Amino acid sequence: MLKNLLDYIKLTPKSLIATLVVLIALDFIVRFYWFNLYNQPGDMRLVNQEIESIARIKSELHKASGYKIVFLGDSQTYGSSVKTGDQTIPAFLEQELNILEPGGQVKVFNFAFKGYGISENYFLVNFLLNEDIDMVVYNLSTSWFNRKDLLEHNNVTTLPDLKVKQEITRLCPNLGQVGFRKTVENKINISVGKVWSLYQNRAAIAIMILGKPVRDKITEVQLKIMNPVEAKKRELEEQQLYQPWYQKDWNKILGKVDYKFGNFNLDPQNPQVELYNAILEELERNEIPSIFYGSPQNLAFLQKYYSMDNKAFNRCLVTLNKMTENKYVTYLDYTNLVPDTYFSDSIHMNARGNRLVAHQLAKDIVNRWK
Repeated sequence: MLKNLLDYIKLTPKSLIATLVVLIALDFIVRFYWFNLYNQPGDMRLVNQEIESIARIKSELHKASGYKIVFLGDSQTYGSSVKTGDQTIPAFLEQELNILEPGGQVKVFNFAFKGYGISENYFLVNFLLNEDIDMVVYNLSTSWFNRKDLLEHNNVTTLPDLKVKQEITRLCPNLGQVGFRKTVENKINISVGKVWSLYQNRAAIAIMILGKPVRDKITEVQLKIMNPVEAKKRELEEQQLYQPWYQKDWNKILGKVDYKFGNFNLDPQNPQVELYNAILEELERNEIPSIFYGSPQNLAFLQKYYSMDNKAFNRCLVTLNKMTENKYVTYLDYTNLVPDTYFSDSIHMNARGNRLVAHQLAKDIVNRWK
């Protein structure tokens, strides 16, 4: 039986040619499929935080024509409370701008990801500025100014062709210092992806088939075997992610809260402030029109479950506005823009909330630069 099996799978010139033809056909199908998807890039979001995932969208930005907008942010922009990319703020913004400016061929590229704070976005800006960008939109959550760790996603410091200033090197002494093997691996992955679409989009294809990244799926299966109770708990948490905040038991989820919301650290010596100023300087130096907007907040949630210092919060917003405004950057405060019923927690919104933000943002963009 084993012999018959080996004979069946034995490599021959015909089988090699057939395999090659199938791979070429699959690659063509994937390339054509993704080409059509990127006709509306606003619907696309980062598959994961890997360098090649970021490079993938950058390559589409490079190839695109029309008016190109780079959208930066964190999980709110990424769309953690919506299931698909076409329900995110960047997707709705692209739709709104093409309605308001028909024939303008506006294309929005979503580089936001879960956990991307000010520091991660600095490196993204540095990585993207050599592209032909017409506008940058940055969804700024003030909580990032209070982050103690400089970076959570260190991979952004290994993006190719970074040209950071000396003061940033001081903040990140290990900047770009990855092992030779990893550096070569990153370059090979990006280079292979440029010519082999099936390889470049393998993570996205896995999500389409499995519903989540391969690593997450493997972890999920392992957990179901090793700890069924914990697996069931996580499954329920995933389901609740998309529910309105007022349908959840926050006393159980949060436990005892010892945090006063409202004050954020705008001290010039704060490394997050230094990186924020570095973003502003880069955009001004490259003369890129930009809109920074303060993330909409679920104030009803914050007032119910946290201690809220409204005076301190408003005072910090005034200071942040003064810090941000320059010749090319406009700051908009969207804190109170979205009704609390559109939130799933304190910060993440459903599709209706995302559409409302995009609608206001589109009007502000047109009014600012019409």
